Amino acid sequence: MASESVCKKRVRPAIFPNIPPYLNFLPPGDAYEDGDDPPEELKQPWTMAKGTSALVVECVTRLGFVPVEFSERMFSKLRGAVWDHLLVSEKMNAVNFSEFNQETKINKFPGSETICRKDKLWTNYKWLQDQFDKKIFGFLPLSFNLPDQKEALQKKLKSSKQKTIWIVKPASASCGYGIKLVTSINDVPERDKLILSVQKYISNPFLINRVKFDLRLYVLVTSIDPIKIYLYDDGLVRFATEEYTTKQEDLNNKMIHLTNYSVNKNSNHFEFNQDVGQFEGHKWALQTLWRYLETKGYKWEPVWEKNKENLSKNNSLWPFRHGRRIWRAGLKRLLVLQTVRS
Repeated sequence: MASESVCKKRVRPAIFPNIPPYLNFLPPGDAYEDGDDPPEELKQPWTMAKGTSALVVECVTRLGFVPVEFSERMFSKLRGAVWDHLLVSEKMNAVNFSEFNQETKINKFPGSETICRKDKLWTNYKWLQDQFDKKIFGFLPLSFNLPDQKEALQKKLKSSKQKTIWIVKPASASCGYGIKLVTSINDVPERDKLILSVQKYISNPFLINRVKFDLRLYVLVTSIDPIKIYLYDDGLVRFATEEYTTKQEDLNNKMIHLTNYSVNKNSNHFEFNQDVGQFEGHKWALQTLWRYLETKGYKWEPVWEKNKENLSKNNSLWPFRHGRRIWRAGLKRLLVLQTVRS
């Protein structure tokens, strides 16, 4: 349903002082007030990496820009906006941001792989954990980066008095690709040319309707020094499609242990939510989850506040060199976290 309160102009004034106006991307179903034909000044090239989401291409095109695909990282020749989604991948070379033209705008900060890649996230998180306290940095399960830390993982497994489950993930993959649950070092795949993140599995998760779920939250970082983070007050709740169990024979059933939509949409049990406010289907709005928890007698506010706290700490790692200085100066003094309401 189209929103009646959304600004329908292609360019809207900034909500901050001394800031240029913003480009206004409307959601599907909404139309710009000046019609389908954009003004000439907006008909500019918008450079995109090969394979950019069709939704992003559609939004950019509707606004009036002309998508231009680039297949090589020749940033020194690019002008205007550059939409890139490959900075995290270990297959790509590091980007030299000093080569950018002054007028070039890109959708990622330098160093974003610090929190986007699982191996680098753990390396930097572990440094802060060692520097400060595990009570402060205690929201990520113990992890090991393979192959470099394979011996340490093997030692940890041998020292465990009871069998534990570990989840193996390619460091830079997504959508559930390459994930495996193991209980023995012998079950960990041998990937000499691929970095793996092996993390202690949370084997007793909170369940709804006997299945796992996770939260997809939407965050905008506008500044690193000081850190300024905007957190949207709604989001997505994604469910697995088969009842949770830790039986050995079911450890590699992704429909049980993963909540990725890209995985569970292929399940015969997957149900679309036909009403955003109902407790049904395998994808809910975050506000629907809060209402569900209230009906069950749970207080959701502490969960939300803890998520905001962890989000703030997590973003102090980005990039790592800023993380060190920020924590030494005092995170609370430098951090600005605001919630953007729907």
